[in-house]
Amino acid sequence: MLKWIINHQSKKISRSPSWGKNRLLTVLSILLALVAVLYLMVVGFLMDRIIMIMFPEEPVIETYAGLVLFYFTSELIMRFYLQEIPALEIQPYRVLPVKRSHLIHYLLLRSAMTLFNLVPLFLVIPFALMQVLPAYGWGLTASWVLSITSLSLICSFGIVYLKKTIFKNSWVMLIFVGLVLLVFALDYYHIIDFRSVSAGLFMLSLHYYFVPAIALLTIVAVYSLCFFTLKRAFYAEQIQEKKHDNMWFNFNPHFKNELITLELRLILRNKRPRSMLLMSLFFILYGFLFYTKDSYMDGYAMLIFVGIFITGGFMINYGQFSFSWESGYFDTFLTKNISYRQIIENKLKLFDYGCLIGFLLSLPYGFFGAKIVLIHIATLLFNMGVNSFFILYFTGKSPKRIDLSKSSMFNYEGAGLAQFILAVPCFMTPLCGYMFFYLFGIPIWGVVLIAFQGVLGIMFRQKLIDVLVKRFNNYKYVIADSLRNND
Repeated sequence: MLKWIINHQSKKISRSPSWGKNRLLTVLSILLALVAVLYLMVVGFLMDRIIMIMFPEEPVIETYAGLVLFYFTSELIMRFYLQEIPALEIQPYRVLPVKRSHLIHYLLLRSAMTLFNLVPLFLVIPFALMQVLPAYGWGLTASWVLSITSLSLICSFGIVYLKKTIFKNSWVMLIFVGLVLLVFALDYYHIIDFRSVSAGLFMLSLHYYFVPAIALLTIVAVYSLCFFTLKRAFYAEQIQEKKHDNMWFNFNPHFKNELITLELRLILRNKRPRSMLLMSLFFILYGFLFYTKDSYMDGYAMLIFVGIFITGGFMINYGQFSFSWESGYFDTFLTKNISYRQIIENKLKLFDYGCLIGFLLSLPYGFFGAKIVLIHIATLLFNMGVNSFFILYFTGKSPKRIDLSKSSMFNYEGAGLAQFILAVPCFMTPLCGYMFFYLFGIPIWGVVLIAFQGVLGIMFRQKLIDVLVKRFNNYKYVIADSLRNND
């Protein structure tokens, strides 16, 4: 029965009208995924050297094992926002003579088909082949790899259970994130040695074969717990999380959403937005001007500035003309059955995609130091959680008309006061927060504050969207009149 359902779902994807219409976007998504996989494999093969540079006096394997729990704790938080429960996929089968248990098994297996479960394989297996295998042999190496990668499935099924039982309220998740950050801080100041706990746990798998067996039994236990939890809440409206609560970000490989597709086509088919896209890709190389100089690498302030620019280059360059790009058809938004919230949410999603792609393309800068990766993660969160809101707020009052067919070279059409004001909150807000901790001699906490601000923005994104929707509703006719004006 499961094979029958999987066969139906594969045919649904291949026969979908959007599959042929968005084939170019599908190919681009696959290429980006392959680039990401290549980066991960390179990091996996070079992980031993990275550890030797960062922790020169510590054993490589034990140090790696000490970082595993940090990774999966962070992954658990990310899964809460990015991992979906595909409840709507089983809804058509509820009118057919299909057992409820089969549908729930499919639902759980389908929720496990995510990139989160593949990432550990690319990071762990290359390292195991390079370091663990020569020292411990095939048997214990397999035990070690299985013990670590099993945690990914435990997190995958565990987050389904947590979202259905404990994390129904955003405040609960906020408290959980705070506790995780507190644990990291206690470990950083050597009050609690979290790394030793992680190292001791996973080094056991290099001496005893029962450790992976316990991990597999844990997967079965968590899977069973999820199964019976979903069985008690079988209907789609009970299984699926409310969109306004948690699903602020939805990865869609085929870009089925019409507004995102429309805007992507606008970018690819017109001179000025296309040149903006190419310029943003070029700005990713901006880091070579700073990361290769010791005078900048000694501090954080300039690196934060560069990190904001690299991870948010597309969002800032393209987003400063957020509504000006729709000059030719903005009136359509006011006449069609399109909610204003949908317009704002899709622009934010487009910004998120741009920030994530910029971050992935900037990962090779990690070879200049782990500090750069840390700053890029913090600035990525800040761009997605805070700067995206600033951009839509300041550009959503009276944008100027833009002719899309003109090149961007020496073209200031569409530029106004909002574009000059925009740089102040986007760049000065994170730097001001950093300077507060810098004056107290703990600059690393300034970077943590930047990341925390981004997490807060992501947590309360729906509230921020409410503000943007209200502002858009107040100024929609002013925007339309501005975009009709050729002066």
